[in-house]
Amino acid sequence: MIDPIFYIFVAVSILSYGIQSPLNVLFSRRLGALRFTVYRNLSLAITMLPVLFFASWEEVYAITGMLPVLLIASLTGAFGFLCLQTAARYLPVGITQAIRQAVYVSAAVVLGAIFFGEYLSAMQLLALGGILIASAFIMASRSNHAHLDNAQHGRGVTLSVVAGISVAFSFYFFSQLSRELNPLVAGYFWEATIGVLTFGYLLFEKYRGVYTDRITLPWKEIGMISLISLTTISGTLGYAFAVNHGPFALASGLVTSTVLISAIAGWILFKERLTLWQIFLILTVTALMIFLRIISG
Repeated sequence: MIDPIFYIFVAVSILSYGIQSPLNVLFSRRLGALRFTVYRNLSLAITMLPVLFFASWEEVYAITGMLPVLLIASLTGAFGFLCLQTAARYLPVGITQAIRQAVYVSAAVVLGAIFFGEYLSAMQLLALGGILIASAFIMASRSNHAHLDNAQHGRGVTLSVVAGISVAFSFYFFSQLSRELNPLVAGYFWEATIGVLTFGYLLFEKYRGVYTDRITLPWKEIGMISLISLTTISGTLGYAFAVNHGPFALASGLVTSTVLISAIAGWILFKERLTLWQIFLILTVTALMIFLRIISG
């Protein structure tokens, strides 16, 4: 019998990640994807610093032997996050999250088959096929919103797909880090390095004259971004505790339902009301992703 506290921790993780996405968009639409990402991840480098106290000096120093893997994980993670935040300029939050999550889950399963020999059963292939078909319908669906650049629908879809693929690769390399290092150390340096890399890119674009907005932000804005970034910690810790009190497959499956929370929050925050067809498709994709995660063990 599964410990009831398992579901409490899963709920904390789902709510944290689900609410975080539209709150991220709230700032990235106003500040720009690049500038928001820089401040989000640099603030995480500060707020997550205490987790290193739970690791020994030897465990922290061990990151130096994994720098190439860390760099690839952070580069792909930064690219995927930037693509997703940019896509939110053209598509509703619920749609971008649904596409990204569906592509991520599908790509992660394929990567597992290629690199880990985790070949798919007939049932897994059917579930994966269902996810891809439902995702294609989501990509083709449209809903007009005055605050979005609806004419760039195709660009938003492309960016969401690229975000899903990039995040899948990022988590693949992050998984390598977590297996070789203390997971707390791996998580901290992964997020912090994304901040450093995007900050360096921002300075480079500013030097080239491509980026024309100011780099600095008022302290109030920085404080709000820091508060939002804290949901990353609660989401990650909730998930980490959940897998210690119940099945990994069930936990990872249920966490994919963050898509639904994001869609609801997007509706409330941005008045991004989705059509019944889009809601049905998101529910279908979510159910198939949970099913695929569970049967994949």
